[in-house]
Amino acid sequence: IKCNFVNNSNTSKSLNVNLCASLQPQKLKLGAVPLGYKTFYKPSLVGKTNFINALDYDSVKTNQTIASSGLYLGEKEYDNVCSPQGTALSGDYFNNNAHFTKYLLNGEEISSFGVRYLANSDCDLKVLINQKEYLLHLEKSVEFSYKGITLPNTKVNEITLIPNSAVTIDVLCYGENASSVTFSKIEFERGAEREVGGEEKTVTELPIVSENGEYLKLFYKSVNKTYIIRWDYPISLIRRFYCDDIGAMLCYRTHDHVNHWWKGVGDGIFDNVLSQPIYLESGESKQITFTVFEEDENTPYIDNFIKPSVNDNKYSFSQNLARANLYLNTVYPIYSRRSYIRHNTPGRFWDCLYTWDSGLIGIGLASQSYDRAIDNLKAYLTPVNDIHSPFIASGSTVPTQVLLYKYLFDNYIDKRDELKQLYKQVKQIFDFYANLGKENNLNSGILNAWKYCYNSGGWDDYPPQKHLFLNTVNKTGLENHQNTSPVITTAFTVLIGKILREIALYFGFNDDYTSVINDLSNKVESLLWNDETGYYSYLVHDKNGNPVGFLKAKDGSDYNQGFDGAYPIVSGISDSYRTKRVIENVKKGMITKYGLSVVDTRASYYSNTGYWNGSVWIPHGYILWNALLDLGEIELASDIAKAYLDTFDKETNETYSLFEHFMLKNGKGAGYHNFSGLSSPILNFYSSYFDNDKVSVGYETVILSKTPNEIVYKTTKDTAYLLLNSNSDNITINNKKAIVVNSFSNAKYIKLEKGEGAIKY
Repeated sequence: IKCNFVNNSNTSKSLNVNLCASLQPQKLKLGAVPLGYKTFYKPSLVGKTNFINALDYDSVKTNQTIASSGLYLGEKEYDNVCSPQGTALSGDYFNNNAHFTKYLLNGEEISSFGVRYLANSDCDLKVLINQKEYLLHLEKSVEFSYKGITLPNTKVNEITLIPNSAVTIDVLCYGENASSVTFSKIEFERGAEREVGGEEKTVTELPIVSENGEYLKLFYKSVNKTYIIRWDYPISLIRRFYCDDIGAMLCYRTHDHVNHWWKGVGDGIFDNVLSQPIYLESGESKQITFTVFEEDENTPYIDNFIKPSVNDNKYSFSQNLARANLYLNTVYPIYSRRSYIRHNTPGRFWDCLYTWDSGLIGIGLASQSYDRAIDNLKAYLTPVNDIHSPFIASGSTVPTQVLLYKYLFDNYIDKRDELKQLYKQVKQIFDFYANLGKENNLNSGILNAWKYCYNSGGWDDYPPQKHLFLNTVNKTGLENHQNTSPVITTAFTVLIGKILREIALYFGFNDDYTSVINDLSNKVESLLWNDETGYYSYLVHDKNGNPVGFLKAKDGSDYNQGFDGAYPIVSGISDSYRTKRVIENVKKGMITKYGLSVVDTRASYYSNTGYWNGSVWIPHGYILWNALLDLGEIELASDIAKAYLDTFDKETNETYSLFEHFMLKNGKGAGYHNFSGLSSPILNFYSSYFDNDKVSVGYETVILSKTPNEIVYKTTKDTAYLLLNSNSDNITINNKKAIVVNSFSNAKYIKLEKGEGAIKY
């Protein structure tokens, strides 16, 4: 952990740094707010008795078709369970005799069987052991209880559980004495045994004041691990804080050099290393380093992970701060698919999975590091034909992972072997969206994914979506949502289909995307275009699933004058006339000096006070920017990129904060102040215009190969441009002088010829 202290003031300064170490068990949460630590139990097994976590099944049927947020089918979070993952097979999903879980054994001898369970009412659980039926009667229990039965001694190959009503199952026990298994609470010690070592002495009785200490050794009994912290600058104190929120506690108590421990709110335990004062004269800087590693490691892991700006220009400070924030918004542990991952998050306040944000985080990471970006992508992919989910779906239904996949394909030519191996997993995302129409029972074929999330485009208070959601909650159940389709879900399905079609051709896969692309494109064009507004519209259906018209606002105007209504030009669906109309709307009603408004500022329902409605957000603007390269709208592309870069830079320089969005009224930042999620593509805007030798293309153009001074591309558009950051004035395309348009930076727009071509520079 490298800390670089810089004094840019005109006076001398003295500073300190605190490092805090803690062991963090799983927490109970309300959203992102921790409520306390989870309690776990363990079975006391006698004789030849074993147990299985209920979710470690070999096959299953529940009332779920797709599990969300990295869970398995039937899985839900609980307290007081035996499963180390803190989850159980939930009665919310496992609740009638059409449901089952099956567990395969290896001919083990069984003479008794039992389950640990919750049930809101008495329940009969059918247990099939080698297809022989037993009935386990479970009495109502709002806390976990255990029920066991004895059986004729038999060698068992499989056990199947079938409920007749809702029952939550934690673990199954089987063997000689399973009918009498008991369970006890696991006592988890969060505190560490501590030792400070140095040249002169080793100290185990803390607190201490130590000028000669060289390391702090922490042994955590509960996990049988010892960690060592070393430092290269003298320390002043080693202290201990008893609390859950160490950030708040340090604000209150960091000044106290007399006491060496404090009790705050919560059960957490933090060991604190406080440095001696770090004295800096005006203009002076000093770097100190901590290394943290397990005792049995030979060397600690060191990674110089934050890349400085290539060019020293007006954006350098905001870009470096954005990079640092993106890397530091990392949390662990995040639970996904029965294990734990390290994960980039929109802000450390949200330590959770989130599909829409994470794809954009990955795109930002990809401008800096392939390794970090590919880790981000893999976290949202599932095995081919996975029974639980075709991808990790959590939150808003915008599959930005496919956009990340294309960015990696275009920018990391040398990594294509690994990207090819991931293709089938990425394709599952497209297959899921392409099949939504079969679930919706809408005769128009226009897709929606309301059953998975109320948020179609990540835009929380986007006016037509907000209208539908409020009606859903307060008035008409799910009818308005289910019978009304936005534009983005269908348009985005076409977009990712076009992206994957070209990548599949490159890799030699013969998957058919064209039929779905053409079918959905024709439906969008024939059913969603509103010639009065120059936007595409939300489509309303009757109770039989037949389209009846566009969704209207109270004043009778079309409710979709905004980004959702523009998405078919992003997907390349619109003909030239409709594309021109939408672009006119973007220029006259959406672009501002701060960036793009999410809602047309001329619409009757536009607001200056909303979260998305009335703000500039980066993500959809970045996605549109990519499409503009294919559409040949390079002047608009430059205007958009520069507006975002300037707005972000101005606010970051003034506040040192990285905001979610910027208010259209004055361009001031708003929302969470250490946000990297949807704001991450600001790094890609910068990279495209300022990073040396950087190449950027639209979604219907792919980079086939790139060598020094040559780019081979393929595009399906006769209007497409490629953006290249190069000093060269001698640029050719297919051995002819290229049409080149300079941007606001050193980068250049190069007019492409349709099909395959080679650019030399």
